Amino acid sequence: MDEKMQKEVEAAVLEILRGSDLESLTEYKVRSAAADRLGIDLSLPDRKLFVRRMVQDYLESLADEDEKKGQGGSGEEGEKKERCQKGEEEEQEEKKKEEDKEEEEEEEEDKKGGVGKELDDNGDLILCRVSPTFLA
Repeated sequence: MDEKMQKEVEAAVLEILRGSDLESLTEYKVRSAAADRLGIDLSLPDRKLFVRRMVQDYLESLADEDEKKGQGGSGEEGEKKERCQKGEEEEQEEKKKEEDKEEEEEEEEDKKGGVGKELDDNGDLILCRVSPTFLA
């Protein structure tokens, strides 16, 4: 993916994340929405990883902000925050499991369609190969 496309994808992903309910959003949904907005295929492995890193970085930045805000509390307030954080960790684990399941389903769909995706050295999809006997 070239730098221009990365910036476009990054902007679209951040816009989707900021304007969505993070409780019900999955990485697959973010990737699909960004692909629809930009009109490009984000299901290729390198692009999936790029979107995944964007989502993780965004969630980590939110967690860091919450942590900075929460350092002022103590006592009972601190215990409430700790319980909240444990609940958030459990939710994140649940989301991760859901995302993994969606990815498995997506891979199964690819297999059922009989379409094997083969990529060249640049990560581009190979649509057709010419047989070596044809070239001779």
